[in-house]
Amino acid sequence: MGTTKGKSENLIYLLIWLIVCSLPVFTLRGDDNFTWSRLALELFRILPFMLVFIVNNSLLVPRFLFRNENVQYLVYISISIIVIAFLFDSLKFVQDYLKPAQLPPMNDIAHRPPPMGFQNPVPPGRNMGGLTFGGRFIDVIIISFLVVGFNTAVKLVFRRQEEEQKIEIEKKMHIQTELSLLRQQISPHFFLNTLNNIHALVDISSEQAKESIIRLSNLMGYMLYESQTEKISIQKEMNFVRSYVELMRLRFTDEVDIELNIPEYLPKISIPPLLTISFIENAFKHGISYEDHSYVHINYRFSEKHMSFEIENNVHSDHKDNANSGIGISNARNRLDLIYGDQYELIINELPGKIFSVKLELPL
Repeated sequence: MGTTKGKSENLIYLLIWLIVCSLPVFTLRGDDNFTWSRLALELFRILPFMLVFIVNNSLLVPRFLFRNENVQYLVYISISIIVIAFLFDSLKFVQDYLKPAQLPPMNDIAHRPPPMGFQNPVPPGRNMGGLTFGGRFIDVIIISFLVVGFNTAVKLVFRRQEEEQKIEIEKKMHIQTELSLLRQQISPHFFLNTLNNIHALVDISSEQAKESIIRLSNLMGYMLYESQTEKISIQKEMNFVRSYVELMRLRFTDEVDIELNIPEYLPKISIPPLLTISFIENAFKHGISYEDHSYVHINYRFSEKHMSFEIENNVHSDHKDNANSGIGISNARNRLDLIYGDQYELIINELPGKIFSVKLELPL
């Protein structure tokens, strides 16, 4: 992440300095008085700004500004600019050496030098560079601060992007950790309920108990291996739901109305595993009574971009205080929040002592 952003930032700087250094070439290319020394002079005038950029970009911003030592940064960058500007001005003899002689073409009368005695003297304090010490010195300082401002703004933008990306990665890692913990909570809770069901079957029908153990073994395989992935195919998830509901059927008589409606056609899309099993567990736990008529109705609907899950069961007096509570419902809510944020819709309705229903709408 940091390496990629660093390369992008350095590429921007490289392109900018290539453009800046190439400007004298294109500017002087059509000049009749073009010389290599004149080009070298223009490049030499760019040198102090490049030095200021290197000091600011490679040393001062990472060492002070990124560590929130703002006062120290301002002091050191100001000192650096003044020192570089002073050194550059002290090297004016280099500019004098590189500056070509101002000799006009001999065939151009308008550019011939005036006769002796009519030439204007060089004003005091001026040199072949055309600026006084103070003027050149101030110009270098002003332009250097502009270079520093641009460089610092670019670095802060990339720094902000890098921090936001780190926060996003940490957030995803945190979500994955929480989801893993929630799945680990689902498995024991699920198996505890299922083993209780099988225990109840042992005294009723040993054959049904054996069949339940086989089904439970298949479900364990799914829970231990398939469900540990981030997403699972809808086909596999629905097979798991069917097996679980069939396991529940073995425990109850035909007087308990259990309906499971899953479309024959299932879209070839993957979804996070075990999203609805907590609601189904909850319905069988709180919606079944051995004394009163009971029912659990489960319906799935799918489109290419949408999944709809509905479950309804009656609530009996001995369970009515716990229908909308427990580890299962809490885990289901937490997982949905972590995975979908505000992109899902969960509606839980309860008519006390009578009906409990859940409607879940998910994007695919």
